Amino acid sequence: MQGFIGSVDSTHFCFLLDTLCKYGHVKVAVEVFNKRKFSFVPNVRMYTVLICGWCKLGRLDMAEKFLREMDEKGIEPNVVTYNVLLDGICRRQRRARLQPEHKFEKTIVLAEQVFDEMRQRGIEPDVTSFSIVLRFPR
Repeated sequence: MQGFIGSVDSTHFCFLLDTLCKYGHVKVAVEVFNKRKFSFVPNVRMYTVLICGWCKLGRLDMAEKFLREMDEKGIEPNVVTYNVLLDGICRRQRRARLQPEHKFEKTIVLAEQVFDEMRQRGIEPDVTSFSIVLRFPR
């Protein structure tokens, strides 16, 4: 990567991760992140970008793995990180509209767990947090 563009700061690195994720190349973004995370101090923005990428692919398991990794590294998630996770949970419900009613209930339980975790960490849900939950189909 440095051979192409010279020195890269964490903002540019995050932009690269974001672009890869937006175009569906989350696995590539994770590979780049894992290879280069020792060159930069990983921050909440980098992790949030990766969590968002996994959520867009419907891989909440991987999104939650990165959330746990953040915690292990002492990086505090913020309201944006949790909003991305909430959106991923609700997107999964939108995709599963034809599924049984228990999917809806499971989505509500997962969303409540995210809200609880936010409050435990002292992060108040914002307008976006509530909007994400309110707009998904029942």
